[in-house]
Amino acid sequence: MSLDIEVRGLRELLEKIEGFPEWERQARRDALRTVGEEMERFARIFVPVRTGRLRRSIYSRVVGEVLHFGAAMRYARYVEEGTRRMWARPFLGPAKEMALDMFPDLIREKLRRWWGR
Repeated sequence: MSLDIEVRGLRELLEKIEGFPEWERQARRDALRTVGEEMERFARIFVPVRTGRLRRSIYSRVVGEVLHFGAAMRYARYVEEGTRRMWARPFLGPAKEMALDMFPDLIREKLRRWWGR
C-alpha cells in the first residue's frame, strides 16, 4: 500500500482553458510536470530519513492531465499521518502546498515560453 496524494483544483483550472490549441495543452502538461518535480524536491527535503528508502520512493508523474504524487513505500502513510504510537511527520502534504503556490507562476512561464515558439 503506497500513499498517493490527490491534487485538487488543478483540473478545474485546466478545464477553464480546455478550448486552447494543442501547444497550450502541451504547455499545461509541462507545467504539471514541473509542479510534480517541485513537489518531489520539497518532499525529499521534508521527509524524515533513517535508511533513505522512503525518500527514494517519492514520485510524481503526469498521466494525461492528471498529476500523481506520492511515496511508494508501504509505511509512507504512517509517517505522513502518524499512528497512535508515533507522531505524524508530514512531508507530502507540505510539499504539495508549497508547490501548488507556485503553479500559477509556472503555468504563466510555460505559456510564455510556448507562445514564443
